[in-house]
Amino acid sequence: MSELVAIFITAFLVGLSGALMPGPLLIVNLHQTGQRGWSAAPLVTLGHGLAELLFLAALLIGFGRWLAQPQAAQLIATLGGSVLLYMSLGMLREAKMASLSPTHTSKASPGWGPITAGLVTSFSNPYWFVWWSTVGATYVALVRPLGWAGLLAFFSGHIFSDLSWFLVVSLTFVSGRRLFSDRVYRYVLTALAGFLALLGGGFLLYALHLGSGGNI
Repeated sequence: MSELVAIFITAFLVGLSGALMPGPLLIVNLHQTGQRGWSAAPLVTLGHGLAELLFLAALLIGFGRWLAQPQAAQLIATLGGSVLLYMSLGMLREAKMASLSPTHTSKASPGWGPITAGLVTSFSNPYWFVWWSTVGATYVALVRPLGWAGLLAFFSGHIFSDLSWFLVVSLTFVSGRRLFSDRVYRYVLTALAGFLALLGGGFLLYALHLGSGGNI
C-alpha cells in the first residue's frame, strides 16, 4: 500500500510541475471559465483526462514506438499547430462581443463545450505527446509490475494534479470577476487568443524544421 501511495504522490508532483506551466490547456480553462464559471475546470480536466487515458492505453499496446519516429513528430506538430490556430481565430471572433454576464451567449462561440475543448486541446499539443512518450512512458514501465493498482495510482495522481491547479485558477478568476468589466474581459480574451496563435505558429514552424531535416 505504501508503494502505491508513493506512486500517487510522485505522479501528482510531477504532473503539477507540468500543469503549472502556461500552455494551451490553461488558456482553454480560462476561456471556458469565463463562459461557464468555476465548474468548467473539472469538465476541462475530464476532457484532458480522456485524452490521457487513450494515450495510456496506446502506450500499453506499444504505440510509443511509432511516436519515436521523426515523421510522427512532424505530423503531430502540423495537425496540432493548425488546430490551435483555428481555436485562436474562434476566440478572437468571440472577443468582439464576449461578456462575463451569466445570461450572455456569444454568437461567435466556436461551439465546443469544456469536455471537447479539453480533449481536442490535449491532442493538439505536441509537447503533450512528447511528455507522454518520454516521462509518461517511463512511469508506465515502472508501475506495470504492480498491475492495474500501480497504473491506477499513477494515473489518478497525475489527473488530480491537473484538476487541483485548474480549480485554483478558475476559482481565482471567478472570485475576481468584480474587478473585470466586459471590456477588460475582451482584452484578456484577445491576449489569450494571441498567445494561442503564437503557440500554434511555433508548432507549425517546428514541423517545417523537422520536414527540412533541421535546416530551418
